[in-house]
Amino acid sequence: MYRIHWVNLESQLIDTVTDGLRCTDIPMLDLGAVLERNHSFGELIVHRVDEHPNEIAHKAAAEATQPEAITRVLWAVLVWTAVLGILLALFTPHRRLVLALAVVPVAYLLTTALLNQFTPRHSVATLPFVIALSVMLPASLLWIVRSRKAELPQ
Repeated sequence: MYRIHWVNLESQLIDTVTDGLRCTDIPMLDLGAVLERNHSFGELIVHRVDEHPNEIAHKAAAEATQPEAITRVLWAVLVWTAVLGILLALFTPHRRLVLALAVVPVAYLLTTALLNQFTPRHSVATLPFVIALSVMLPASLLWIVRSRKAELPQ
């Protein structure tokens, strides 16, 4: 929800909703200041007769609610660990399990790339699979070390 300060009726509605949510556990973020800082009212609406938020307003709202930088860094590390885990696990007896786990995040990424609508917030659906696949890196390394030790003459 965002507030356009010069529209009185909507400001009253937002004040009422904000007051109602204040004593609950439901989070609310008023993006009016964020949107008005960089854009005029006319830049944020679909058309002068349709004052719904347009793509600029939606993008600004999405950017204002992005996870913190640390979350993005951790996500990148987790994803690259999963990728390395998949590649390394292909050389282990567990390759079928790894490929089965990789189907969901890979299919999701390919589908959203084809639709040209990837949004990071939808990565929640792939999170369990990415976590499981990121464990494959140390598991595969451990398996390789153990199999090499077993091959050594004693």
